[in-house]
Amino acid sequence: MKWSEFWRGLLNKAVVGYLLPILLWLVLCHPPDFFVFISLQAIALQIGVMWLLAVALFPLFQMQRYIVAHLVGIAALVFYLYPKAFPKVYWTKHTSEVATFKALHLNVHDRNTQHQRLIDQVLAQKADLVTLIEVNHRWAKALQAGLKQGYPYYFIYPVDNAFSGMAVFAKYPLENVQYILEDEPPTIAGNIHLPQGEIHFISSHTSAPILQGRIKRRYQQLDKLAQEITEHQDLPVLLLGDFNAVPWERLILDFKQQTQMQATRSGLQNTFPTWALWAGIPIDYIFYSSQLVCYGNTVFQYTGSDHVGLVGEFGWRQEEIKEAK
Repeated sequence: MKWSEFWRGLLNKAVVGYLLPILLWLVLCHPPDFFVFISLQAIALQIGVMWLLAVALFPLFQMQRYIVAHLVGIAALVFYLYPKAFPKVYWTKHTSEVATFKALHLNVHDRNTQHQRLIDQVLAQKADLVTLIEVNHRWAKALQAGLKQGYPYYFIYPVDNAFSGMAVFAKYPLENVQYILEDEPPTIAGNIHLPQGEIHFISSHTSAPILQGRIKRRYQQLDKLAQEITEHQDLPVLLLGDFNAVPWERLILDFKQQTQMQATRSGLQNTFPTWALWAGIPIDYIFYSSQLVCYGNTVFQYTGSDHVGLVGEFGWRQEEIKEAK
């Protein structure tokens, strides 16, 4: 039997034609904890588009009877993904009298050599707190030279392994800043004393689901971050980082439910890779605790990195201000 005849026969079997939409929906929306399926879930939107295009070609292969079943499967996929991929966010408006601050996150990409281009972009965002990851010794030297004038308070922990190096730069005093979790996951945490008050910040870089051994490890990493948040819940908390997980993955959904942290994302906001953002995935986040209110979220690129940078603008909730007084 020729291969073409085999595949034609397989596709024309009703059991495959009707079961395939169910299997695709399960794999893309509720995959088992196996790294291949978790990786496929990350590109569920792109697979959904290709799935729809494939269904449009069904008449060419005399597969019209499967069209309705597949369209139902695509509709179910959209129903599950849409509110998670395209959250409706209505930013709180504020007057000029309301004091706000900005926090920035960016994965500089350790192999990126466009130091000045990235530094210029970071400075242009006018953030009060800057957190950077994948900082090696070369980047540490360039960042310190380029940012220290505008950001006199900083903490740099360079590592030449394309993953664990980190840096924090601030316009206001830092306190108790330390590299706390090494590679489980690499994390910097500390406090920043803003004019409005003190905030606990956490910058982290969790593992990507590219090996089966990392799947359980990723849950352990998020549990450690949740513990760090709980231990400092008396202060407003910001968590910034590259989590290597999309908003519709169970890892992120469970973490948000566990910590009650909110993300600044508005819409899809793909952050990786920069060379294909129309087909990219949102894996970078700025999370904030309930003591804070987010007034806006912007992205920036053209830094030479393979990631887009994030900037969130925040203020204290009025209840928190009254309690402080």
